[in-house]
Amino acid sequence: MSNILPFPVKKEILFRDKKIVLLQKPPKAIYNRNVFCLNKQGELIWQIEEILNMPGGNKNCPYVNIEIKDNVLIAWNWCSFYLLIDLDSGNVLGMEETR
Repeated sequence: MSNILPFPVKKEILFRDKKIVLLQKPPKAIYNRNVFCLNKQGELIWQIEEILNMPGGNKNCPYVNIEIKDNVLIAWNWCSFYLLIDLDSGNVLGMEETR
């Protein structure tokens, strides 16, 4: 993979000319931006947008799973939300609670 990623890769999705990667969050660390997009050369295109005000006030909401549907990245987090992510920018398009 790439040496620019700070933690091991948990899941990788190839989409067109990009690699979307979900990183394993280290134990006891708060690391909520653990989704990255890399080009074919392993260079960083984007890191997922930071969510400063997660509903419920929880500050420890790393992503636990990702998938692509209808050309949008769906990312689920520990705080029972899924976010719709723009594949070109890493920006959040929307957010829904899963419970």
